[in-house]
Amino acid sequence: MASNDWQPVERVGAPRFVAGVGNRIKVEVRTRGWLSRDWRCHFGRQVSAQQLDARYSSYPCWDEVQRIEGSCVEHDAERYIEMIDAAIHYANNELRNDALPAAILHGARPERQGCAVRQRQAELDQLARKLAKPEP
Repeated sequence: MASNDWQPVERVGAPRFVAGVGNRIKVEVRTRGWLSRDWRCHFGRQVSAQQLDARYSSYPCWDEVQRIEGSCVEHDAERYIEMIDAAIHYANNELRNDALPAAILHGARPERQGCAVRQRQAELDQLARKLAKPEP
């Protein structure tokens, strides 16, 4: 994953609530951002730990907005949304910690990174010269 291309997942818009059977309601929450397989795994793990009924819709979304679908008890709707937000935040943090280079996370400036890359390339060039066989 290119660290410059990664966009964290965030909830967008208002949640949609639909009356269900008994005191349960259906919930739809929209998100925007990059849903990699690893991110979904982190999100799913947190949703399971919180014992939420929530999953991403299996329908492809062409406008880059994805939907989390689930259900909850009506009087628990606000807490449900807070827990979904917490699961999204958790998955973003876990993905960031797992996948992005430490230098990006610690605010290294691009100039220092470029300098480190040039230094490493110089070392590799020197190694290549050392390992070269003489030409006939």
